Amino acid sequence: MRGEPFRVEPMDLPLRKQAELVMIHVPGGASERLGIFRVWGDGKIEPLSSGGEGLSAKTWLLGTFAVIEDLSPPRVTRMSPRNGATITSTRPRLTAYVSEEGKGINDEATRFTLDGKRLIPEYDPEAALIKATPKVPLARGTHVFEATIRDKAGHETTSSSQFTVGAATRRGAKGRR
Repeated sequence: MRGEPFRVEPMDLPLRKQAELVMIHVPGGASERLGIFRVWGDGKIEPLSSGGEGLSAKTWLLGTFAVIEDLSPPRVTRMSPRNGATITSTRPRLTAYVSEEGKGINDEATRFTLDGKRLIPEYDPEAALIKATPKVPLARGTHVFEATIRDKAGHETTSSSQFTVGAATRRGAKGRR
């Protein structure tokens, strides 16, 4: 991420009506990778705009803002079923936990495939989780789950997991003849 902060005073003043921040001149021209971000006192940043043709954002609160170029792709931090796992469910919930430090996940451009067939994923931004469930039961054997995550700056990351659907283990069979 790259950008210089600017401050709109008085700090943290709530407004009666939304204010619109508009960048009239953006060095190097507008880009889908640029966005207006709020910079909180603890250093965390929050995307307020999606960039594109014009660069603007609405806010109910004055404070510190920055025009930042998103240079980093999203990351898949964990997938389930995990790579190498053996599961018993023939309709497992397929999940990818994601993190994105820039403009945010583009949920419409996110793709999940299972054995090369496209699934319809659902994104929960609060949990940083993307999930899908196969419509038909999976056959026993090995399956490949692939998640392609795109952010709003156009960066893309693909991760995959190979897992096996196996038979349920029998419990309580000890001592039977």
